[in-house]
Amino acid sequence: MLAALICAGCSDFNIDEVLLNSTDVSVSLKGKVQYTFNPDKGQAAYDRESNLYRYFDDDLGSWFEIRCSTRPATEGEVIKADIDWATKTSFRTEEGMVFTVEKTDETGMIWLWNDSEDIGIIIKEY
Repeated sequence: MLAALICAGCSDFNIDEVLLNSTDVSVSLKGKVQYTFNPDKGQAAYDRESNLYRYFDDDLGSWFEIRCSTRPATEGEVIKADIDWATKTSFRTEEGMVFTVEKTDETGMIWLWNDSEDIGIIIKEY
């Protein structure tokens, strides 16, 4: 019983493998990549006033956006965000999600993680 309680929050995947080792702007859900942005075949935008990051494929068939409560900048920082993403076969929207800034780098990449839904997001200001 105690082992079951201890593992209740355990994931079947490693955050390093599914998020932190990636360098692509992307969204992952429960260890599976849902969307990867290709800057050669899409558009990216960041609105500083609303902290809205948008990434779209040129054909508009797949995209994602995240509106952050504040500009994520510091590792360990906790933010709230609303997210939407679509692929050619699915659509998902979530409001008021809590994300932790897991990692940042000098190129402007930001790695975000939501522990309750196992959602990983990598964003970059272009």
